[in-house]
Amino acid sequence: MRRIFFGIIPLVVTYLVIGGLGVLNTAAGQGLPETSPRVACEFQVKGFERVQSGMHWITAKFISKPAIDADLANLKPHLIYSRILGSALARQLSKTSKHRCSFGAEVDPSFDLRFELYSIGDNVHDECSLNLCARSLSELMQSMDIDQRIFSNAVNYVLDADRRYTSFDFRRSPLLSALPAVSEVYRHIYPAGAIQRIARDTSEHDFLNVSFEEFVAWFKQQQSRLSDIEQGRGESPRDARPFSTLPAHPGESKCTQARDVDVQELRINHHGWGHRSLILVKNGFTTAGIGENENATLRELCQANNQGHPERLGASPWSEMAGKIRCFRQQLLGGDWWLILYSSQQPLLASVDMLPFAHRIAGTLSQNSCADADSRLFVADFIGPE
Repeated sequence: MRRIFFGIIPLVVTYLVIGGLGVLNTAAGQGLPETSPRVACEFQVKGFERVQSGMHWITAKFISKPAIDADLANLKPHLIYSRILGSALARQLSKTSKHRCSFGAEVDPSFDLRFELYSIGDNVHDECSLNLCARSLSELMQSMDIDQRIFSNAVNYVLDADRRYTSFDFRRSPLLSALPAVSEVYRHIYPAGAIQRIARDTSEHDFLNVSFEEFVAWFKQQQSRLSDIEQGRGESPRDARPFSTLPAHPGESKCTQARDVDVQELRINHHGWGHRSLILVKNGFTTAGIGENENATLRELCQANNQGHPERLGASPWSEMAGKIRCFRQQLLGGDWWLILYSSQQPLLASVDMLPFAHRIAGTLSQNSCADADSRLFVADFIGPE
């Protein structure tokens, strides 16, 4: 049974794997229509929200979501329906706009449907064109009829994206190969049925068994909700958000006195896509922003190595990690935040090398004046054959 890997993954893989949508055929010089200087560039599309980041991301805030404590019977259909809807909208808008507005879509950690506007070739976007494309996306959502052909094409595209993901050569770089490796680690950290595993445990069978009639009924509910918001008849999508109780960042309202952080070893009977070991720190960073880590030593380790300045790590034991370890962040569905440290040079380090690093990281985390009560640290040891 093939698993569907969607959720939050770094941009490079989002683009390579699920970013097709026909945008690679965009003709050079085919940009958005010129706009009047009087057109405001400030994002102002009701029912959608601009994500504050350096990317052209927006989220669909009009879609009703299950409560955070909902069971799998409610959470999984929401994920599947949102993915199908995102695929249908993105493909249709790319076609009708002649690829001027080419979006990719994914479900974000708050279970919102998130769209990213791609700049391809000479079709380079800014805040003004994002506003215009988001407006076109909203209008399409309010006017589109989903027939069997659109539905089937959207489902097939989601499944094709998964096939491209599983066939992608992740060994091109240590970072790319760390992505499926850490996904395998999560399967050993979280039990079956956990909210953090829903996306990874969703299969082709789940998508192919979606009822067209039930999806259309759900789609019309969301369509009506957006139309009501657009016309001022519905409540603000900022009100009564089912996931609004999620902390803005890990550690919020969970600050405790410093405590010892144990290092847990995980022996994983699976290959690591070239990696022999990874270090995972739950709540190892505090916000989605660059460098937002309360622990100064760990922050400097990640920044110095990621930015190509390992010489800044002058003191032992951190100097021993200089140039060998890099970091990236992930936030999972349901809100858990993870800092992943991976070996960045060949030969990639084994667990016997990573374990001393992990204990040093645990030591410095234990010195935090404000520690997260749910902080955890794992060293994954991949023992399966490549």
